[in-house]
Amino acid sequence: MEQTERTTVKAICARKNSTGTQNTKNLSDGFVGVVDMVEDAGFTPLEAVDADEAVAILESRSDIALLLTDIQMPGTMDGLGLARSVRERWPPIKIILVSGQLRLADIEIPADIRFFGKPLEAGEMIAEMQSMIGSA
Repeated sequence: MEQTERTTVKAICARKNSTGTQNTKNLSDGFVGVVDMVEDAGFTPLEAVDADEAVAILESRSDIALLLTDIQMPGTMDGLGLARSVRERWPPIKIILVSGQLRLADIEIPADIRFFGKPLEAGEMIAEMQSMIGSA
């Protein structure tokens, strides 16, 4: 898929960065800061424009340790649906949900899923990712 088709990244599957290579694209949307946070935490982000693409990534790889997703996203399911599906199909994968429109009091999530409201604070996000899946 060409970069021009990836106008809005809504989910990031992160894997431990054992090779030192980066697998990301510079995008002009608001989620690009999250891509940088994943890299700064020492992990390699794999970007998805919607839940279906995120599931396809998870189905094709066995090295995904974390799913970080916006709750509001296009496609067949939103970020909450994606989180529930990932929890059911891939229980070891850690999950972080983010939203600029919803508050934690507005949604019901399992205790082991983390939630962050936007705007995101880089240091807090990086520390949370590292505590959830370890330092790379």
